[in-house]
Amino acid sequence: MATSPHKRNSIAGLFGGLNISKTTYKTINLPKALRNTIRAKLPSNAKLIWKMDPNYDYNRFTPDPDEVFEECVGYFGKVQPLIINLKDEDQSYNDYLVESMVMMIFTSNYLENAGSSQPITLRICKEIFAGRELPEEIGERDTEYEPIQAYLMEKKAQSDKSAVLRSRKQIIQHAYALKYITHRMVIEGEALSESLLKETHRILTDGIDADNEDKDKSETYGGIYRSCSVGWTCFSTFARPEDVPKLMEQAVAAFNTEVEEAISKQTLDPFDLATKYFHRILNIHPFLDGNSRLTRLMMNTILLKYVGIVIPIGRDSIEADKWKETVTRAAEIQAAEDEDRGGKVAWAEVSTLVAIQGRSTLRGLKDSLEAGKSEDIFERRKSIVGYHWDTSSEVEEEECYYSELLRSVE
Repeated sequence: MATSPHKRNSIAGLFGGLNISKTTYKTINLPKALRNTIRAKLPSNAKLIWKMDPNYDYNRFTPDPDEVFEECVGYFGKVQPLIINLKDEDQSYNDYLVESMVMMIFTSNYLENAGSSQPITLRICKEIFAGRELPEEIGERDTEYEPIQAYLMEKKAQSDKSAVLRSRKQIIQHAYALKYITHRMVIEGEALSESLLKETHRILTDGIDADNEDKDKSETYGGIYRSCSVGWTCFSTFARPEDVPKLMEQAVAAFNTEVEEAISKQTLDPFDLATKYFHRILNIHPFLDGNSRLTRLMMNTILLKYVGIVIPIGRDSIEADKWKETVTRAAEIQAAEDEDRGGKVAWAEVSTLVAIQGRSTLRGLKDSLEAGKSEDIFERRKSIVGYHWDTSSEVEEEECYYSELLRSVE
């Protein structure tokens, strides 16, 4: 196709070596940019027919994965035209994106005993998502200081000034990391890469000492593959540090190949795709600290790109424990010999749990778009009687064992 003589060259084209996204991701209005991008790309994504992969578990959770996936397909089919036909003045999807991304950051931090309360997380993230700058530090008289300190005291955690600033910084950097990876992968449409994951991790941990005995400074580990061994639990270990670069290269290449094949075949299972590589990279554990938060960011970015949703995981202590149990069991299954896996992939239970949560999220999004307003996800969680999943009775005793291992996930 010929190029119009009146078409202006992009800045990136004029300055070939300049990575524009690194200089602009902080200042964009993220919900607005995501809404416009997803609305524009959904028609082409609609050509990808959802086809369920066999990588689900049919024993641990009560909902049947086949029925869950079929319902997800139905909800997605209703959500697509609602997003595509949004009127400019309709802010329901923007509001949904803000609520869900804030809740995702709050819950991801909550899983690692990081960050602060949901209201504080909302207040900080809304400013960052809108592209507004926040001060690097706050004083004891700042309106944010006392609520953050009270949250730490309620959790019986360290609550001096350095702890307050650390908690606030964990929210800020998490929000910036989310902006960066979604800007690159969703808005700019870039493929997954090692450099993208490294930079996302560097942003996520910038200015935050590692949560280990040595309290390593962020500049010594942020965005840098680890050079030491780290453990998981008594039954599983992560990759050896000397193997990390090769394993990460292989994982990223495998993901991109799988996406290309999905586009070629025009079939996709977004839940299995997202959880497979969440599980794979988490169990490589490429960095010294922050791996769980990074891989949840990646997983949700994949879901946002192909489904238009973000799934907050661990909205209360029961959901948090369920997620940790499931991820920990996946690590054990990964370490088991093939004949001990019962014929299923290691991440099968994780895929099932994410699909179950995805069904709830898609249903809530559909209802919000049809009503023309977004409901408060945090309030909706508190209003739910029971959960969207239920554990099969045969494994209840086994979960008592896994509950003892939950502190080893990060």
